[in-house]
Amino acid sequence: MAFLLSLLLGVYLAPLALSDLIFNVQPDVISPVLTSQILVNCTVTNNQVPNIDAIKSVSLSRYNETIKDFYVLLSLDTQTFNLQQFVQFRHAQVSFGNLFLSLTVYNPVQSDAQAYRCNVDGDNSVQKNVSRKAKKEVRYEPNVTALIQEITRLKISEDIGRCPSKNVGIPGNNNIRSKLHFVGDSEFVKELIEPLTLRCSFLASNENAHQDSAVQFMYILHETNGIIATISRDQPVPTTSQKLSSITLQGELNETISKNSYLLVMWRNAKLSDSGKYFCGAHVKNVIGQRDMFQEELVVSVQRPTHDDLVKVVYELQRQVDKWKDSQQFSELNIININEVLRTYNNSMMSVKEDLKNNQQKLESFRKDLTTSQQNIQSVKEDYKINQRHIETVKDDLEITKQSVESVKDDLKITKQNVESVTDDLKITKQSVETVKDDLEITKQSVESVKDDLKITKQNVESVKDDLKITKQNVESVKDDLKMTKQNVESVQDDLNITKQSIENFNKEMKINHQNMDTFKQDIESVKESFKSSQEIIRRWTQTIYLLSANLSEFQSNITKLINEGKTKYTFLDEPITSLLPESCRDVISTKDRVVVTLASGLKVMCDTKTDGGGWIIFQRRINGINGKVDFYRNWTALEITTLGNFIWEMKIFLS
Repeated sequence: MAFLLSLLLGVYLAPLALSDLIFNVQPDVISPVLTSQILVNCTVTNNQVPNIDAIKSVSLSRYNETIKDFYVLLSLDTQTFNLQQFVQFRHAQVSFGNLFLSLTVYNPVQSDAQAYRCNVDGDNSVQKNVSRKAKKEVRYEPNVTALIQEITRLKISEDIGRCPSKNVGIPGNNNIRSKLHFVGDSEFVKELIEPLTLRCSFLASNENAHQDSAVQFMYILHETNGIIATISRDQPVPTTSQKLSSITLQGELNETISKNSYLLVMWRNAKLSDSGKYFCGAHVKNVIGQRDMFQEELVVSVQRPTHDDLVKVVYELQRQVDKWKDSQQFSELNIININEVLRTYNNSMMSVKEDLKNNQQKLESFRKDLTTSQQNIQSVKEDYKINQRHIETVKDDLEITKQSVESVKDDLKITKQNVESVTDDLKITKQSVETVKDDLEITKQSVESVKDDLKITKQNVESVKDDLKITKQNVESVKDDLKMTKQNVESVQDDLNITKQSIENFNKEMKINHQNMDTFKQDIESVKESFKSSQEIIRRWTQTIYLLSANLSEFQSNITKLINEGKTKYTFLDEPITSLLPESCRDVISTKDRVVVTLASGLKVMCDTKTDGGGWIIFQRRINGINGKVDFYRNWTALEITTLGNFIWEMKIFLS
């Protein structure tokens, strides 16, 4: 019976054991050097907590000795899944998800050894705003042993690079670091002289794919000036609430989790108000949907520049100006060389234009020759057609002559038959010769006439044969002429093809020349632009040098005055700084036509920087009708100073 009761009690209490608030802090003791991190984890198992039906928020708090109470570090709204962070950490990582909240503090210090508390707030069917709490305490134990001292010494030596790296094995110390890196170019920055650069980078890990995370949001925060710069998936371009003219922003959130994301801020001229603590934060989401928050802290000190710093800056500016002057001289020589090249190129272009004109004239003449050749070819074709017609006519005449010869042959046959018939008649009438003598004589005469006709016919046939031979010779001559004409036509076509190829090559060369001209013009324009920018930069550096020189002179006079009054214990150089003062007006460069300067000799003069290239000392100046109260006509004994009047209206310098 007791066994059944215990079994039923276990079955009833099992779901309650599976649903509860689990709060864990590891480790619970912080030791210097040995403790690399502390992990504070607050988790609700099975999405339920006893006595709370609807969970609204999960928060993490830490005890504060000053206020004697717990203050909230992180708060997660379970309805909107929105995480609020109320405290900025030095090196920390925050992870949160469905009813769990985790805080990892890297390299903890003594102030992190406090009591931590996890709160789960919600409602149940009986009342609202029900809270479930769990608390754990972290102690601080400074165990200064020989081993810890040796580890500290080795770490310091390794940081300053005085000894080779060693692997010192300590059980349980893995020196785990955050994937968020926050660095600056220097811990100490000189005001208005040195730039300040802060870079916040989230490093992707290729070792474990489940640990890779895609950055959703990054920011850089100042403890007093607030948000300096932000970048997010919705706003991929870095933005700032500061003056854009004073800072430069860079940043990128990579789409793939295998690439690093970063946010960079650079002040060109840092100020004292830029000193203090800076915090870099990154909101990330890993491949399994878990959301993490990383945070790093960096302390920057902006200090006022000393007199030595100003002198170094002035010397550096002077060196830069000399360098720019050398660069300007080199640019001027390059421009002179370029001008020479341009002249040469212009001359070559003029010669090319002349050649083009000559080629155009040649092309015109060649076109005329082509036209004439085409006309000749057309006339040859027409002659060829006429010859063909003549040949056809000769063929027709030959056919007619052949038919005539055939007709003569037929006539000869008929005549032969007649002669035979006559002979027969003669044989028949031989017996009556006497009676037919007269007829024989007539017949003889007829025969004689027939013979004459036969001779004439034979002569006609011979004449026709001679005409046929002449016609055949004419036909052969016409064939030879046709062959020569065909060869001439083929030669003209070859010449036309060669001329066409030459024209195409010439057009290609002209296109290449035009392209080279365009490229050369672009190079000239870029050189001109760089030369203008160089002149503007030199002019700005020159103005900056003279302003710094004036400030140094005033600074020297103030220090000297303080020393004379006994208000400071600092000593100053006996000799004034004159290396930065101009020797004469030739060394003065200004955008104004006339400027008042103090020379290295101590003489205060007005310099003319415009007339004939500048470099002139104005030793006398008077504007009629303005003042005229200064008397310039004095003898040497009445002079107590070397300069009369003022530099604005009327003045005169006396040289002894």
